[in-house]
Amino acid sequence: MARFTRQYETFLKPESRIGKSKIRGGNIYRISSYDAITKRGADTRYIFCLGRVGEKIHCIKIGDVLPSAFLKLIRRLRNKNVPIRGGAPLSEFLRKFELDGSNIFNNFIKKQPMVYSHELGNYRTYFLQKISYISEIRFEEDFLRELFQEGRMTKQERQDIINDEVRNTFTEDLADED
Repeated sequence: MARFTRQYETFLKPESRIGKSKIRGGNIYRISSYDAITKRGADTRYIFCLGRVGEKIHCIKIGDVLPSAFLKLIRRLRNKNVPIRGGAPLSEFLRKFELDGSNIFNNFIKKQPMVYSHELGNYRTYFLQKISYISEIRFEEDFLRELFQEGRMTKQERQDIINDEVRNTFTEDLADED
């Protein structure tokens, strides 16, 4: 079970089902059914797609990554020349990377041990033909402004809110385990 999936569920919405041919690097997806195995709840596979090579996608499984570390990475990838608007794919607001995802992995993700490491074991590849149900996460405009720190709040206020959300969800998860 991924340790932080429930925390991600609080803000990884709305989502909509998409066709496998529309999977692109720089977006967040939820794979519900892969190779005839369906996962729900805390076992759900939330991934950040790095790129696509032929019929295989390369991803980081974000359920094992502390949400604040992942959001910090996303902020670093932001292309500030693109205005924020709700309902668009996350990839539209990020820098452009090679289709195979090698430069985003080598230049950004590989250097972030809180996001990727051999200990986390969260680098994944998925064969497109084995994916039977996938949803894309598309954020609302207000959330994107907060995510990219383009809202009215100070950095400390945003960090306090993220920390409170993470702490509250963690406390709720502990209570559920008892």
